[in-house]
Amino acid sequence: MKLPVEEFLRRYVQHILPRYFIKTRHYGIFGTRVKKEKLRLIRKSLKQKEPEVSLRLTVHEVHLKTTGIDLQVCTTCRKGRMVVLEITHPPRGSPRKLSPHKTIKS
Repeated sequence: MKLPVEEFLRRYVQHILPRYFIKTRHYGIFGTRVKKEKLRLIRKSLKQKEPEVSLRLTVHEVHLKTTGIDLQVCTTCRKGRMVVLEITHPPRGSPRKLSPHKTIKS
């Protein structure tokens, strides 16, 4: 579709809210604080069943279910279970402070 510039701008400006107007998508039944309760009431008034609660699976369970590979089995002997002893995270901060070899003069 081709539009003249004026028509494009006219349509685009319709999406800009006037000052002090608030988008309403976060209020009413879509408000984060009341969403579950409101949806439950709406389903009840429409005589709909509650959706089935899905189980929360861990990363290991999802990987095992989708690929058939158990990440917790030892890759060497294939019998023992691997156990996480410690999780180390990379250091955070400025690369200038973390790099021991480079010195940058300010």
